Parts: sequence; C-alpha cells; structure tokens
Amino acid sequence: MADPNVLHLAHYTIVVRDIRLAEAFYAKVMDADVIRRSWNPVEPDPPEGKKHRRFSQFKLGSVVFDAFEEPFGPWPERRNLTQHPHYAFEVKSLKESSIRLDEHNIPYEWITFNGPGVGIYFSDPDGNHLEYIESRGHSKEGIKFGDPDWPRLQYDFDPQTGKGRLVNLPESTGTETH
Repeated sequence: MADPNVLHLAHYTIVVRDIRLAEAFYAKVMDADVIRRSWNPVEPDPPEGKKHRRFSQFKLGSVVFDAFEEPFGPWPERRNLTQHPHYAFEVKSLKESSIRLDEHNIPYEWITFNGPGVGIYFSDPDGNHLEYIESRGHSKEGIKFGDPDWPRLQYDFDPQTGKGRLVNLPESTGTETH
C-alpha cells in the first residue's frame, strides 16, 4: 500500500560538470525556465581550488528539477553509454520536439518498447539521458524497438550558439538516428 502521506515527486536532481553549460542547454534547447539559483550568473566562476557545488532549478511544464554542479568527482570522457536510466517528459507532439532538437543539432533516436508509447531519446551535454514521449496515439510503424544507440548520440554543446556538434566515438551498433 502506498504511503498516504507522500503527495508527489517534488523534484529530481541531475549532476552536471558546468552549471553555465547546463543552464544554456536546458533553457535554449528544452525551453525550461530557470526558477532558482544558488549562484549569481553575472559573477565570475570561482577559481579551480575554490569551487563549490552550485545549482540551478528548472521548470519544464509541470516538472521541477535541479542541476547540481559536481566539481569534485572524476568525470569519464563520456558517461552512461550502456545504461538506460533516463528522465522522460510527456509531450503533446513528438514531431514538434524533434524539430526543436533538430534546430539545435542535438542527436536523438526514435524508440519504442512493449508499452503504448513512442519516445525520442537524447542526452544533455553531461550524458544525462532524456526522453520526450507520447504515451498514446503515436504510430509504432518503422520505429526501432529496444535501447537507443547511446554512443552514436554523443555531441559537444556550444552554450553561446545553443547548438550541438556530433563527436565520433568508436564502433556503433549501426542503428539509424534522425
């Protein structure tokens, strides 16, 4: 039985390397609103030895999430290339979402599973996996069944232009991306 005292998920947190880069991606590419910060964007970044965890809180539709900068831990060159944990955002139109990603040169892949939905999978600049999903009403014809080919969906993001640039990683599984 569910705990009647729990109302809903209040927010979730993603880990990022650079809070400015994260803000540029989520505000420009996904059109999220920045609703709170623990830092002042007009002040210079702290020097290397004096960095601390900064965060920005975003709202996208009815979803609230935080991006926490993690300046202390080791970061592999590319993360989560074989795992499926992701954050899914229900959308009215996958077509509109794919157009938005195309405008920003963000690589993605159309995927379906056994459930009724179809999703577009992509990642933020730090490798956090994301999905735009239409839970009902989208045809599954011609849509790949199974996991995204994450290595083929890697890119570098320019926060000034709000555009991605594909990076070449070794060997792909050969799936098609849009």
